[in-house]
Amino acid sequence: MSDGHGTVYVNISNMANIAVVDANDLKVTAHYDVSAKGTGGSGLALDAKNHVLFAYYRQPSSNVIIVDAKDGHIITTLPTGMGVDTAVFNPNTMEAISGERAGSMTFIKEITPTDFTVEQTLQTMPVAKTVALDTKMNHVFTMTAEFGPAPTPPVAQPPAGAGDRGGREGFRGGRAPMLPGTFTVFMIGK
Repeated sequence: MSDGHGTVYVNISNMANIAVVDANDLKVTAHYDVSAKGTGGSGLALDAKNHVLFAYYRQPSSNVIIVDAKDGHIITTLPTGMGVDTAVFNPNTMEAISGERAGSMTFIKEITPTDFTVEQTLQTMPVAKTVALDTKMNHVFTMTAEFGPAPTPPVAQPPAGAGDRGGREGFRGGRAPMLPGTFTVFMIGK
């Protein structure tokens, strides 16, 4: 997430912190620790004008940790839907919007740079977790489909040394197949 002036923010999901990167020097200049409020980071959105970061985390419960981008102090946290994947900030409406795997979108309204509220939780469809923003029309887009049952795993447990990722996929049964003719695009606007 870039502020447009040479600073990039990266949500380091496995460390529960936000790295601050000087894009001109290609150096990490700070780490903002948010582990006291959440782990399992995912989406990150930025109000560049007011220097506010919206960092989305999945544990212990799904929430957004709102952080001052200048010094890293936590302003507040608010609940979101389950399984946030991506997030955007609309500077025209002053809303941070997250797409959630469980089938919802959460709209966080920035009233002032220190005052925020959950404005709306909108039901979409399961797995509609990736969002894109059109700031010209103030529309948010997401997409998904309906899915069939996941394939049965070939064995109950991975063999020793299979590793945490990569080697386990074949033992979990794989991804559920998308059902033909069910692909759906949502366009959300006011």
